[in-house]
Amino acid sequence: MPPKPTSKVKRLKDGRFKFTLDPELRSILLNAMASALHFDADEFPDYLFALLQETLETLRELEEPRLHRSQVLAMLQFSSKYIDGPTQVLIVGMVQSAK
Repeated sequence: MPPKPTSKVKRLKDGRFKFTLDPELRSILLNAMASALHFDADEFPDYLFALLQETLETLRELEEPRLHRSQVLAMLQFSSKYIDGPTQVLIVGMVQSAK
């Protein structure tokens, strides 16, 4: 039997995404979002900065964060330049295949 994946994304009935992340992937996302907020903050409109900040706090505080679609899209779009290509493909694939 193959090992059960430790990271996954599930689409909830209310439209949000439930993230179950292994420690390494969680760390990658947290660092990428923190980097985007630190280095690119001047380029973000206030509402986008607030959305990304709220998403980062949710990822830090909750073991299995439940994110709205807008939070997931902002996270993927604006933190992606701080994530290597294969990890980007993994994360996007998990979100796209969420059921």
